[in-house]
Amino acid sequence: MGLDELKLPKVTHPDQLLGKRVKHGIEENEKKNWYKGTVIAMREEGRGQTFKLKYDECQMTWWFDLWKDFQQDNVKLLPLTAHNLLGKKVEHMFVSSEDGAETWWPGRVLRCTDDRNSFVIEYEDEEVDSEGTKLFEYPLLDDYINNELRILS
Repeated sequence: MGLDELKLPKVTHPDQLLGKRVKHGIEENEKKNWYKGTVIAMREEGRGQTFKLKYDECQMTWWFDLWKDFQQDNVKLLPLTAHNLLGKKVEHMFVSSEDGAETWWPGRVLRCTDDRNSFVIEYEDEEVDSEGTKLFEYPLLDDYINNELRILS
């Protein structure tokens, strides 16, 4: 998928909001204002989840019941662009070929490739490979659409 074909991930479960680019509608002075940001953390509270949202404009964070807001159409997903990924801390999901177990690997997106479809990522806990590098290239925009990439910064 190229940058001109931006698509949105399908969110059917609360934990799929983690790491997503969103716009959040907040009632202020009897008017709904929309603010863009990234859902950077989630915690279990009682019978549900609370999400930490980092707004673009002020770089401040707040905790909200974003799943309820999402169901009430007060949270809308935004398409992801290369700009939203560069330099960001992420978690990237891999599925074991042996037992199907899902593992989230922490890393940082370093750069976009020349074709603007793949990204170079450095994983925190990865061993240096035979070529002496910890850098890997993946189509992260596609992985984001498939709920296999979370943005955490």
